[in-house]
Amino acid sequence: MTQAFDYVVVGGGTAGCVLAGQLIERNAGSVCIVEAGPPPVGPRIYKPSLYPTLFGSGWDEALVTVPQSKLRGRRVVWPRGRMLGGCTGMNAMIYLRGAPADFLSWPTAWQYAQNTTAFHAIEKRYFPDQDLGIAELHPLSAQFLDAAMFTDKMCPDELYSWNHASKLSISDGAAFEASFGPIRYPRTQRNGRRLTAFDIFLKPWLNDKRLQIHSETLVEQISIEGEQAVGIQARNGQGTFSIRACKAVILSAGTIHSPRLLMQSGIGPATQLKQHDIPLKRPVDAVGENLQDHLVFPIIHALPDQYSIEKQFSREARLEYVQQRTGPLASNLAEAGAFLSLQVKAESDSMTGAQPAVASGPPDVQLHFTPNHYLEYPIRDDPAAAFSIGVTLLHPKSRGSIRLSGSEKSGIAIDPNYLHVASDRENTLSAIEIATQTAQSLPLAKFSLGELIPGKFRSSDVRMEAAIAAFSTTLFHPVGTCHMSDSTDSVVDPNLRVRGFKNLYIADASVFPNLPSANPQAMVMMIGYRLADMLSHESSQIL
Repeated sequence: MTQAFDYVVVGGGTAGCVLAGQLIERNAGSVCIVEAGPPPVGPRIYKPSLYPTLFGSGWDEALVTVPQSKLRGRRVVWPRGRMLGGCTGMNAMIYLRGAPADFLSWPTAWQYAQNTTAFHAIEKRYFPDQDLGIAELHPLSAQFLDAAMFTDKMCPDELYSWNHASKLSISDGAAFEASFGPIRYPRTQRNGRRLTAFDIFLKPWLNDKRLQIHSETLVEQISIEGEQAVGIQARNGQGTFSIRACKAVILSAGTIHSPRLLMQSGIGPATQLKQHDIPLKRPVDAVGENLQDHLVFPIIHALPDQYSIEKQFSREARLEYVQQRTGPLASNLAEAGAFLSLQVKAESDSMTGAQPAVASGPPDVQLHFTPNHYLEYPIRDDPAAAFSIGVTLLHPKSRGSIRLSGSEKSGIAIDPNYLHVASDRENTLSAIEIATQTAQSLPLAKFSLGELIPGKFRSSDVRMEAAIAAFSTTLFHPVGTCHMSDSTDSVVDPNLRVRGFKNLYIADASVFPNLPSANPQAMVMMIGYRLADMLSHESSQIL
Protein backbone atom coordinates (compact mmCIF):
# COMPACT_ATOMS: atom_id res chain seq x y z
CA MET A 1 0.00 0.00 0.00
CA THR A 2 1.37 3.42 -1.00
CA GLN A 3 1.90 5.83 1.88
CA ALA A 4 0.65 9.40 1.50
CA PHE A 5 1.74 12.62 3.18
CA ASP A 6 1.10 16.29 2.57
CA TYR A 7 4.81 16.96 2.05
CA VAL A 8 7.59 14.61 1.00
CA VAL A 9 11.05 16.01 1.75
CA VAL A 10 13.85 14.27 -0.15
CA GLY A 11 17.01 14.59 1.93
CA GLY A 12 17.34 15.00 5.68
CA GLY A 13 20.38 17.25 5.58
CA THR A 14 20.96 20.84 6.65
CA ALA A 15 17.99 22.43 4.88
CA GLY A 16 15.78 19.34 4.97
CA CYS A 17 15.79 19.10 8.77
CA VAL A 18 15.00 22.79 9.16
CA LEU A 19 12.24 22.60 6.55
CA ALA A 20 10.58 19.45 7.85
CA GLY A 21 10.73 20.55 11.48
CA GLN A 22 9.27 23.94 10.66
CA LEU A 23 6.43 22.46 8.61
CA ILE A 24 5.46 20.35 11.63
CA GLU A 25 5.89 23.24 14.07
CA ARG A 26 3.67 25.46 11.91
CA ASN A 27 1.05 22.70 11.62
CA ALA A 28 1.26 22.86 7.82
CA GLY A 29 0.42 19.17 7.40
CA SER A 30 1.97 15.72 7.56
CA VAL A 31 5.61 15.35 6.51
CA CYS A 32 7.69 12.41 5.35
CA ILE A 33 11.43 12.95 5.21
CA VAL A 34 13.54 10.46 3.25
CA GLU A 35 17.27 10.29 3.97
CA ALA A 36 20.00 8.02 2.60
CA GLY A 37 21.88 7.89 5.90
CA PRO A 38 21.06 6.98 9.52
CA PRO A 39 20.52 9.30 12.51
CA PRO A 40 23.72 10.87 13.89
CA VAL A 41 25.15 9.04 16.89
CA GLY A 42 28.53 8.62 18.55
CA PRO A 43 31.48 10.67 19.80
CA ARG A 44 33.08 11.21 16.41
CA ILE A 45 30.07 13.29 15.37
CA TYR A 46 29.49 15.18 18.60
CA LYS A 47 33.06 15.72 19.83
CA PRO A 48 34.02 18.85 17.81
CA SER A 49 37.73 18.16 17.31
CA LEU A 50 37.08 14.75 15.75
CA TYR A 51 35.09 15.90 12.72
CA PRO A 52 37.95 15.32 10.22
CA THR A 53 37.97 11.65 11.27
CA LEU A 54 34.49 11.34 9.74
CA PHE A 55 35.85 11.93 6.24
CA GLY A 56 35.88 8.62 4.41
CA SER A 57 33.86 6.90 7.14
CA GLY A 58 30.40 5.38 6.89
CA TRP A 59 28.96 8.80 7.71
CA ASP A 60 30.47 10.24 4.53
CA GLU A 61 29.41 9.77 0.91
CA ALA A 62 33.07 10.36 -0.02
CA LEU A 63 32.30 11.52 -3.53
CA VAL A 64 35.14 12.39 -5.90
CA THR A 65 35.41 14.84 -8.76
CA VAL A 66 36.50 14.02 -12.26
CA PRO A 67 40.21 14.74 -12.89
CA GLN A 68 40.89 18.48 -12.61
CA SER A 69 43.14 19.78 -15.37
CA LYS A 70 44.35 22.78 -13.33
CA LEU A 71 45.08 20.62 -10.28
CA ARG A 72 47.58 18.27 -11.97
CA GLY A 73 44.79 15.96 -13.09
CA ARG A 74 43.89 15.13 -9.49
CA ARG A 75 40.50 13.82 -8.45
CA VAL A 76 39.42 15.81 -5.41
CA VAL A 77 37.56 13.96 -2.66
CA TRP A 78 34.29 15.68 -1.70
CA PRO A 79 33.11 14.69 1.79
CA ARG A 80 29.31 14.91 2.06
CA GLY A 81 27.33 14.11 5.20
CA ARG A 82 25.43 10.81 4.93
CA MET A 83 23.16 11.13 7.96
CA LEU A 84 20.14 12.98 9.28
CA GLY A 85 21.50 16.49 9.70
CA GLY A 86 23.71 16.07 6.62
CA CYS A 87 26.85 18.14 6.58
CA THR A 88 25.94 19.82 9.90
CA GLY A 89 27.03 16.48 11.38
CA MET A 90 30.56 16.60 9.92
CA ASN A 91 31.46 20.20 9.12
CA ALA A 92 33.61 22.63 11.12
CA MET A 93 30.47 24.12 12.72
CA ILE A 94 31.23 27.69 11.54
CA TYR A 95 28.06 29.78 11.47
CA LEU A 96 28.13 32.91 9.31
CA ARG A 97 25.43 34.66 7.29
CA GLY A 98 27.88 35.78 4.61
CA ALA A 99 28.02 39.45 3.63
CA PRO A 100 24.87 41.51 2.94
CA ALA A 101 26.27 42.30 -0.51
CA ASP A 102 26.27 38.57 -1.36
CA PHE A 103 22.51 38.73 -1.84
CA LEU A 104 22.59 41.46 -4.48
CA SER A 105 22.79 38.74 -7.15
CA TRP A 106 19.74 36.95 -5.69
CA PRO A 107 16.13 37.73 -6.65
CA THR A 108 14.57 40.80 -5.05
CA ALA A 109 12.58 38.76 -2.55
CA TRP A 110 15.83 37.21 -1.27
CA GLN A 111 17.84 40.35 -0.54
CA TYR A 112 19.60 40.44 2.82
CA ALA A 113 16.90 42.45 4.62
CA GLN A 114 14.26 39.91 3.58
CA ASN A 115 16.26 37.07 5.13
CA THR A 116 16.98 38.54 8.56
CA THR A 117 13.78 37.25 10.19
CA ALA A 118 14.75 33.69 9.26
CA PHE A 119 18.35 34.18 10.39
CA HIS A 120 17.19 35.58 13.74
CA ALA A 121 14.85 32.63 14.30
CA ILE A 122 17.62 30.11 13.59
CA GLU A 123 20.10 31.95 15.79
CA LYS A 124 17.74 32.08 18.77
CA ARG A 125 17.65 28.29 18.72
CA TYR A 126 21.35 27.76 18.20
CA PHE A 127 22.64 30.54 20.44
CA PRO A 128 20.38 30.93 23.48
CA ASP A 129 21.66 33.28 26.18
CA GLN A 130 23.82 34.92 23.49
CA ASP A 131 26.36 32.06 23.71
CA LEU A 132 28.13 31.91 20.33
CA GLY A 133 29.95 28.67 21.11
CA ILE A 134 33.37 30.34 20.97
CA ALA A 135 34.65 29.86 24.51
CA GLU A 136 37.48 27.58 23.36
CA LEU A 137 40.37 29.44 21.74
CA HIS A 138 43.75 27.79 21.22
CA PRO A 139 46.65 30.12 22.16
CA LEU A 140 47.92 30.06 18.58
CA SER A 141 44.47 31.03 17.27
CA ALA A 142 44.71 34.14 19.46
CA GLN A 143 48.17 34.83 18.02
CA PHE A 144 46.73 34.55 14.51
CA LEU A 145 44.06 37.12 15.33
CA ASP A 146 46.74 39.51 16.56
CA ALA A 147 48.88 38.87 13.48
CA ALA A 148 45.95 39.45 11.12
CA MET A 149 45.42 42.92 12.58
CA PHE A 150 48.66 44.00 10.92
CA THR A 151 48.05 42.44 7.51
CA ASP A 152 47.59 44.67 4.45
CA LYS A 153 44.14 44.92 2.87
CA MET A 154 42.32 44.01 6.07
CA CYS A 155 40.68 47.46 5.87
CA PRO A 156 41.62 48.52 9.40
CA ASP A 157 39.01 51.26 9.61
CA GLU A 158 36.29 48.62 9.14
CA LEU A 159 37.73 45.81 11.28
CA TYR A 160 35.32 43.38 12.85
CA SER A 161 36.10 43.36 16.58
CA TRP A 162 37.23 39.79 17.19
CA ASN A 163 38.27 40.28 20.78
CA HIS A 164 34.76 40.14 22.16
CA ALA A 165 33.50 38.04 25.02
CA SER A 166 31.81 34.72 24.29
CA LYS A 167 28.49 36.39 25.07
CA LEU A 168 27.39 38.97 22.51
CA SER A 169 24.13 40.55 21.52
CA ILE A 170 22.93 38.74 18.41
CA SER A 171 19.93 40.98 17.85
CA ASP A 172 21.40 42.96 14.95
CA GLY A 173 23.17 40.02 13.34
CA ALA A 174 26.57 41.75 13.21
CA ALA A 175 28.18 38.87 15.08
CA PHE A 176 27.44 36.60 12.11
CA GLU A 177 28.26 38.78 9.11
CA ALA A 178 31.39 38.36 7.01
CA SER A 179 33.01 41.70 7.82
CA PHE A 180 36.53 42.73 6.88
CA GLY A 181 39.23 41.72 9.34
CA PRO A 182 39.91 38.92 11.82
CA ILE A 183 37.10 37.01 13.51
CA ARG A 184 36.55 34.33 16.13
CA TYR A 185 34.11 32.11 14.28
CA PRO A 186 30.70 31.54 15.89
CA ARG A 187 30.08 27.79 16.06
CA THR A 188 27.05 25.53 16.06
CA GLN A 189 28.08 23.84 19.28
CA ARG A 190 27.06 24.17 22.91
CA ASN A 191 28.73 22.97 26.10
CA GLY A 192 31.54 21.47 24.06
CA ARG A 193 29.26 19.41 21.78
CA ARG A 194 28.22 19.78 18.16
CA LEU A 195 24.61 20.69 17.45
CA THR A 196 23.33 19.40 14.11
CA ALA A 197 20.29 20.64 12.22
CA PHE A 198 18.71 17.31 13.14
CA ASP A 199 19.23 17.99 16.86
CA ILE A 200 17.83 21.51 16.75
CA PHE A 201 14.99 21.31 14.25
CA LEU A 202 13.85 17.70 13.78
CA LYS A 203 14.60 15.80 16.99
CA PRO A 204 11.92 17.66 19.02
CA TRP A 205 9.25 16.22 16.69
CA LEU A 206 10.34 12.58 16.50
CA ASN A 207 7.32 11.37 18.46
CA ASP A 208 4.84 13.53 16.55
CA LYS A 209 2.40 11.48 14.46
CA ARG A 210 2.53 14.07 11.68
CA LEU A 211 6.19 13.25 11.00
CA GLN A 212 7.61 10.07 9.52
CA ILE A 213 11.28 9.51 8.75
CA HIS A 214 12.60 6.93 6.31
CA SER A 215 16.33 6.80 7.07
CA GLU A 216 18.85 4.68 5.17
CA THR A 217 16.56 4.97 2.16
CA LEU A 218 17.52 6.03 -1.36
CA VAL A 219 15.17 8.04 -3.57
CA GLU A 220 15.47 6.82 -7.16
CA GLN A 221 12.97 9.03 -8.96
CA ILE A 222 10.34 11.74 -8.60
CA SER A 223 6.90 10.55 -9.73
CA ILE A 224 5.46 13.09 -12.17
CA GLU A 225 2.02 13.25 -13.76
CA GLY A 226 1.67 16.08 -16.26
CA GLU A 227 2.77 19.26 -14.46
CA GLN A 228 2.40 17.71 -11.01
CA ALA A 229 5.00 16.00 -8.84
CA VAL A 230 2.85 13.39 -7.11
CA GLY A 231 5.45 11.55 -5.03
CA ILE A 232 8.68 9.57 -5.15
CA GLN A 233 10.01 6.09 -5.83
CA ALA A 234 12.39 4.92 -3.10
CA ARG A 235 14.42 1.88 -2.11
CA ASN A 236 15.79 0.54 1.17
CA GLY A 237 16.73 -2.83 2.68
CA GLN A 238 13.15 -4.02 2.47
CA GLY A 239 12.76 -3.26 -1.22
CA THR A 240 11.29 -0.62 -3.54
CA PHE A 241 8.23 1.39 -2.60
CA SER A 242 6.31 4.57 -3.42
CA ILE A 243 5.37 7.56 -1.27
CA ARG A 244 2.67 9.93 -2.47
CA ALA A 245 2.75 13.70 -1.85
CA CYS A 246 -0.61 15.45 -1.58
CA LYS A 247 0.74 19.01 -1.49
CA ALA A 248 4.41 19.06 -2.57
CA VAL A 249 7.61 17.17 -3.22
CA ILE A 250 10.63 19.10 -1.96
CA LEU A 251 14.18 18.23 -2.95
CA SER A 252 16.68 18.96 -0.18
CA ALA A 253 19.20 16.46 -1.45
CA GLY A 254 22.01 18.98 -1.94
CA THR A 255 24.05 20.46 -4.74
CA ILE A 256 24.96 17.05 -6.17
CA HIS A 257 21.85 14.97 -5.67
CA SER A 258 19.05 17.47 -6.29
CA PRO A 259 20.09 17.94 -9.95
CA ARG A 260 20.78 14.21 -10.23
CA LEU A 261 17.23 13.38 -9.13
CA LEU A 262 15.75 15.95 -11.51
CA MET A 263 17.67 14.40 -14.41
CA GLN A 264 16.79 10.84 -13.40
CA SER A 265 13.15 11.97 -13.36
CA GLY A 266 13.30 13.44 -16.88
CA ILE A 267 13.95 17.10 -16.01
CA GLY A 268 17.21 18.46 -17.39
CA PRO A 269 19.32 18.94 -20.52
CA ALA A 270 17.57 17.05 -23.33
CA THR A 271 20.76 15.80 -25.00
CA GLN A 272 22.12 14.42 -21.74
CA LEU A 273 18.90 12.63 -20.85
CA LYS A 274 18.76 11.12 -24.33
CA GLN A 275 22.29 9.76 -23.87
CA HIS A 276 21.09 7.92 -20.76
CA ASP A 277 17.77 6.75 -22.28
CA ILE A 278 15.72 8.78 -19.81
CA PRO A 279 12.30 9.87 -21.11
CA LEU A 280 12.19 13.67 -21.24
CA LYS A 281 9.48 15.29 -19.08
CA ARG A 282 10.74 18.85 -19.40
CA PRO A 283 13.94 20.22 -21.01
CA VAL A 284 15.85 22.45 -18.58
CA ASP A 285 19.40 23.13 -19.75
CA ALA A 286 20.41 24.80 -16.47
CA VAL A 287 19.97 21.65 -14.36
CA GLY A 288 23.41 20.57 -13.14
CA GLU A 289 25.17 23.65 -14.49
CA ASN A 290 26.62 26.67 -12.59
CA LEU A 291 28.51 24.44 -10.12
CA GLN A 292 30.77 26.50 -7.85
CA ASP A 293 32.96 25.57 -4.90
CA HIS A 294 35.45 27.22 -2.57
CA LEU A 295 38.98 25.96 -3.09
CA VAL A 296 41.47 26.26 -0.21
CA PHE A 297 45.26 26.45 -0.37
CA PRO A 298 47.10 25.79 2.92
CA ILE A 299 50.08 27.82 4.07
CA ILE A 300 51.72 25.49 6.63
CA HIS A 301 54.45 26.24 9.18
CA ALA A 302 56.25 23.71 11.39
CA LEU A 303 55.81 24.10 15.15
CA PRO A 304 57.37 22.73 18.33
CA ASP A 305 55.34 19.64 19.29
CA GLN A 306 53.71 21.15 22.36
CA TYR A 307 51.81 23.81 20.37
CA SER A 308 50.07 21.72 17.70
CA ILE A 309 46.55 20.94 18.89
CA GLU A 310 46.36 17.24 18.10
CA LYS A 311 49.54 16.75 20.17
CA GLN A 312 47.46 18.00 23.12
CA PHE A 313 44.83 15.23 22.84
CA SER A 314 46.31 13.61 25.96
CA ARG A 315 44.73 11.47 28.64
CA GLU A 316 44.35 14.62 30.72
CA ALA A 317 42.61 16.41 27.84
CA ARG A 318 40.22 13.49 27.38
CA LEU A 319 39.41 13.53 31.09
CA GLU A 320 38.83 17.30 31.00
CA TYR A 321 36.44 16.87 28.11
CA VAL A 322 34.46 14.10 29.78
CA GLN A 323 34.18 16.02 33.06
CA GLN A 324 33.81 19.61 31.86
CA ARG A 325 33.26 19.54 28.06
CA THR A 326 36.20 21.93 27.67
CA GLY A 327 39.79 21.80 26.48
CA PRO A 328 41.40 20.89 23.13
CA LEU A 329 38.82 18.21 22.32
CA ALA A 330 36.04 20.82 22.44
CA SER A 331 37.77 22.83 19.72
CA ASN A 332 36.41 22.92 16.17
CA LEU A 333 40.07 23.34 15.03
CA ALA A 334 39.14 26.23 12.71
CA GLU A 335 38.45 28.58 15.61
CA ALA A 336 39.57 31.79 13.95
CA GLY A 337 39.83 33.40 10.56
CA ALA A 338 39.79 36.66 8.66
CA PHE A 339 38.21 38.35 5.67
CA LEU A 340 40.06 40.67 3.34
CA SER A 341 39.76 42.49 0.04
CA LEU A 342 42.02 42.14 -2.97
CA GLN A 343 40.58 45.37 -4.39
CA VAL A 344 40.90 48.38 -2.10
CA LYS A 345 40.99 52.05 -2.92
CA ALA A 346 42.77 54.87 -1.13
CA GLU A 347 40.69 57.65 0.31
CA SER A 348 42.52 60.81 1.32
CA ASP A 349 42.03 62.08 4.84
CA SER A 350 41.53 65.86 4.58
CA MET A 351 42.98 66.41 8.05
CA THR A 352 46.13 64.27 7.90
CA GLY A 353 46.61 63.47 4.24
CA ALA A 354 46.77 59.79 5.15
CA GLN A 355 45.21 57.30 2.76
CA PRO A 356 43.68 54.38 4.67
CA ALA A 357 42.54 51.29 2.78
CA VAL A 358 38.81 51.18 2.11
CA ALA A 359 37.05 48.21 0.58
CA SER A 360 33.90 48.17 -1.52
CA GLY A 361 31.57 45.22 -1.83
CA PRO A 362 31.88 41.88 -0.04
CA PRO A 363 35.23 40.34 1.00
CA ASP A 364 37.26 38.63 -1.73
CA VAL A 365 39.30 36.26 0.42
CA GLN A 366 38.71 34.22 3.56
CA LEU A 367 41.41 32.80 5.81
CA HIS A 368 40.90 29.84 8.14
CA PHE A 369 43.49 29.31 10.87
CA THR A 370 44.04 25.85 12.34
CA PRO A 371 46.69 24.97 14.97
CA ASN A 372 47.58 21.72 13.17
CA HIS A 373 48.87 20.41 9.83
CA TYR A 374 45.89 20.87 7.49
CA LEU A 375 46.96 18.13 5.08
CA GLU A 376 48.08 15.51 7.62
CA TYR A 377 45.56 15.54 10.50
CA PRO A 378 43.97 12.99 10.83
CA ILE A 379 45.21 11.20 7.69
CA ARG A 380 48.60 10.37 9.25
CA ASP A 381 48.84 8.51 12.56
CA ASP A 382 51.47 10.97 13.74
CA PRO A 383 50.92 14.25 11.86
CA ALA A 384 53.69 16.82 11.85
CA ALA A 385 53.29 19.56 14.46
CA ALA A 386 52.25 22.64 12.52
CA PHE A 387 49.86 25.53 12.10
CA SER A 388 47.98 26.21 8.87
CA ILE A 389 46.35 29.22 7.25
CA GLY A 390 43.84 28.13 4.63
CA VAL A 391 43.54 30.71 1.83
CA THR A 392 40.25 30.79 -0.10
CA LEU A 393 39.17 32.95 -3.03
CA LEU A 394 35.55 33.61 -2.14
CA HIS A 395 34.11 34.51 -5.55
CA PRO A 396 35.83 32.44 -8.24
CA LYS A 397 34.77 32.93 -11.85
CA SER A 398 35.20 29.27 -12.83
CA ARG A 399 32.01 27.26 -13.25
CA GLY A 400 31.52 23.52 -13.42
CA SER A 401 28.73 20.97 -13.69
CA ILE A 402 27.05 17.86 -12.35
CA ARG A 403 26.30 15.23 -15.02
CA LEU A 404 24.96 11.71 -15.05
CA SER A 405 27.74 9.27 -15.84
CA GLY A 406 27.88 5.54 -16.35
CA SER A 407 31.66 5.54 -16.03
CA GLU A 408 31.81 7.01 -12.50
CA LYS A 409 31.29 4.71 -9.52
CA SER A 410 28.74 7.10 -8.01
CA GLY A 411 26.88 7.46 -11.32
CA ILE A 412 27.63 11.18 -11.23
CA ALA A 413 30.40 13.15 -12.94
CA ILE A 414 31.30 16.02 -10.60
CA ASP A 415 33.36 18.64 -12.42
CA PRO A 416 33.92 21.86 -10.44
CA ASN A 417 36.33 23.02 -13.16
CA TYR A 418 38.62 24.50 -10.53
CA LEU A 419 40.83 27.44 -11.59
CA HIS A 420 39.75 27.16 -15.21
CA VAL A 421 39.45 30.96 -15.50
CA ALA A 422 42.88 32.63 -15.50
CA SER A 423 41.81 35.39 -13.07
CA ASP A 424 41.09 32.74 -10.43
CA ARG A 425 44.69 31.56 -10.60
CA GLU A 426 46.04 35.11 -10.55
CA ASN A 427 43.85 36.17 -7.62
CA THR A 428 44.73 33.04 -5.66
CA LEU A 429 48.41 33.94 -5.98
CA SER A 430 47.66 37.46 -4.73
CA ALA A 431 45.63 36.12 -1.82
CA ILE A 432 48.45 33.77 -0.79
CA GLU A 433 50.92 36.65 -0.74
CA ILE A 434 48.65 38.68 1.54
CA ALA A 435 48.04 35.71 3.86
CA THR A 436 51.80 35.15 4.01
CA GLN A 437 52.12 38.52 5.75
CA THR A 438 49.95 37.16 8.54
CA ALA A 439 51.97 33.94 8.82
CA GLN A 440 55.20 35.94 8.97
CA SER A 441 53.97 38.58 11.43
CA LEU A 442 55.67 38.50 14.81
CA PRO A 443 52.74 37.11 16.84
CA LEU A 444 52.89 33.89 14.78
CA ALA A 445 56.45 33.98 13.43
CA LYS A 446 57.95 33.59 16.91
CA PHE A 447 56.41 30.08 17.10
CA SER A 448 57.32 28.97 13.56
CA LEU A 449 60.13 26.52 12.87
CA GLY A 450 59.91 27.28 9.16
CA GLU A 451 57.42 27.20 6.30
CA LEU A 452 56.61 23.72 5.00
CA ILE A 453 54.11 24.71 2.29
CA PRO A 454 54.56 26.36 -0.12
CA GLY A 455 58.19 26.51 1.11
CA LYS A 456 60.58 25.86 -1.78
CA PHE A 457 57.82 26.57 -4.32
CA ARG A 458 58.13 30.30 -3.59
CA SER A 459 61.09 30.63 -5.94
CA SER A 460 58.88 31.78 -8.85
CA ASP A 461 55.27 32.37 -9.88
CA VAL A 462 55.45 29.29 -12.10
CA ARG A 463 56.44 27.12 -9.15
CA MET A 464 53.79 28.75 -6.96
CA GLU A 465 51.15 27.86 -9.54
CA ALA A 466 52.51 24.31 -9.36
CA ALA A 467 52.08 24.40 -5.57
CA ILE A 468 48.50 25.62 -5.91
CA ALA A 469 47.79 22.78 -8.34
CA ALA A 470 49.41 20.22 -6.02
CA PHE A 471 48.04 21.20 -2.61
CA SER A 472 44.71 22.99 -3.11
CA THR A 473 41.58 21.11 -2.13
CA THR A 474 37.88 21.65 -1.54
CA LEU A 475 36.58 23.69 1.39
CA PHE A 476 33.38 21.63 1.09
CA HIS A 477 31.07 24.42 -0.15
CA PRO A 478 29.50 23.31 -3.47
CA VAL A 479 26.52 25.41 -4.59
CA GLY A 480 24.54 26.54 -7.62
CA THR A 481 23.48 23.53 -9.71
CA CYS A 482 19.73 24.32 -9.56
CA HIS A 483 20.12 28.07 -9.32
CA MET A 484 17.34 30.49 -8.52
CA SER A 485 16.65 33.74 -10.34
CA ASP A 486 13.90 35.93 -11.78
CA SER A 487 14.90 34.76 -15.25
CA THR A 488 12.79 32.04 -16.86
CA ASP A 489 15.89 30.05 -17.82
CA SER A 490 16.76 29.32 -14.17
CA VAL A 491 15.90 25.97 -12.60
CA VAL A 492 13.77 27.39 -9.79
CA ASP A 493 11.79 30.61 -9.47
CA PRO A 494 11.94 32.97 -6.45
CA ASN A 495 9.39 30.73 -4.68
CA LEU A 496 11.93 27.86 -4.92
CA ARG A 497 9.48 26.12 -7.25
CA VAL A 498 10.94 24.12 -10.13
CA ARG A 499 9.84 25.95 -13.27
CA GLY A 500 7.09 24.16 -15.17
CA PHE A 501 5.75 22.27 -12.15
CA LYS A 502 3.08 23.33 -9.66
CA ASN A 503 4.25 21.51 -6.57
CA LEU A 504 7.91 20.57 -6.99
CA TYR A 505 10.37 22.63 -4.92
CA ILE A 506 14.09 22.68 -4.12
CA ALA A 507 15.52 23.89 -0.81
CA ASP A 508 19.27 23.44 -0.44
CA ALA A 509 22.57 25.01 -1.55
CA SER A 510 21.92 24.06 -5.17
CA VAL A 511 19.57 27.07 -5.50
CA PHE A 512 22.29 29.61 -4.64
CA PRO A 513 23.01 31.84 -7.67
CA ASN A 514 26.59 32.39 -6.46
CA LEU A 515 28.99 31.40 -3.73
CA PRO A 516 28.67 33.45 -0.54
CA SER A 517 31.49 35.31 1.22
CA ALA A 518 31.66 32.70 3.98
CA ASN A 519 30.91 29.13 5.02
CA PRO A 520 27.37 28.55 3.73
CA GLN A 521 25.65 26.45 6.42
CA ALA A 522 23.70 29.39 7.91
CA MET A 523 22.40 30.35 4.47
CA VAL A 524 21.36 26.77 3.73
CA MET A 525 19.37 26.67 6.97
CA MET A 526 17.79 30.00 6.04
CA ILE A 527 16.64 28.54 2.69
CA GLY A 528 14.86 25.68 4.47
CA TYR A 529 13.30 28.00 7.02
CA ARG A 530 11.96 30.41 4.42
CA LEU A 531 10.42 27.70 2.24
CA ALA A 532 8.62 26.30 5.29
CA ASP A 533 7.33 29.80 5.96
CA MET A 534 6.08 30.16 2.39
CA LEU A 535 4.42 26.74 2.24
CA SER A 536 2.66 27.21 5.57
CA HIS A 537 0.99 30.48 4.54
CA GLU A 538 -1.88 31.12 2.21
CA SER A 539 -1.01 31.52 -1.46
CA SER A 540 -1.61 35.26 -1.27
CA GLN A 541 1.31 35.53 1.14
CA ILE A 542 3.72 33.52 -1.00
CA LEU A 543 6.45 35.60 -2.64
